[in-house]
Amino acid sequence: MRNRFLLVAALMLGLTGLVAGCGGAGGDGVNAEASGVLTGRVPIVSGSVVVIRGTDGAELEVAIDADGNYAASLRPGAYSVLLKTSDGKLTLVSRSVNIEDNMTVSLVDIRLVPLPQVVSVSVPLVDHDTATVEWISDIDADGRIDYGTDTRYGYSTYTDTELKTKHRMQLHDLRPDTTYHFRIVASRYGLETAETFSQDYAFTTEPLP
Repeated sequence: MRNRFLLVAALMLGLTGLVAGCGGAGGDGVNAEASGVLTGRVPIVSGSVVVIRGTDGAELEVAIDADGNYAASLRPGAYSVLLKTSDGKLTLVSRSVNIEDNMTVSLVDIRLVPLPQVVSVSVPLVDHDTATVEWISDIDADGRIDYGTDTRYGYSTYTDTELKTKHRMQLHDLRPDTTYHFRIVASRYGLETAETFSQDYAFTTEPLP
């Protein structure tokens, strides 16, 4: 009985240490004023971390132990949980986890959902007021384009919900002789809380004829 008590105590101390460690890494505010705990287990992939993303886009990277376990202290709210490999690829662990005050949530029997990565982007056609953008994703995905005259973008196309790897969209009502920035936003099954973003790209429209 004493040995069992010591084992439980050791496990609790280990979990407390891991949670405290995660809390210390939360400079981005994901776990500011934390009052809940999220724990779980993921498949062990060398160099991987768990990424916990809040609805405001803030992220917290959480270390995984040798058995695939992780834990993080979080403030109340809704979060998506992702598995990030060393090469930057993301897999969805859970789309929406709700954390409340003094609550511990454990993710078990998870179903991993691969998330798409944009592997190539081109702008084959540019006119004075339109541009055609093409891109390829590594797996079937839906997608949209965020665009604007600077990297704050400000405009978005509709989301093409057809799951495919080769994508093509046209931007309309652009200003002549103007440089536009854009990025590709890819997801699967409309998982808005688990989108992936390409790097920033740019093109310049033609002047008026």
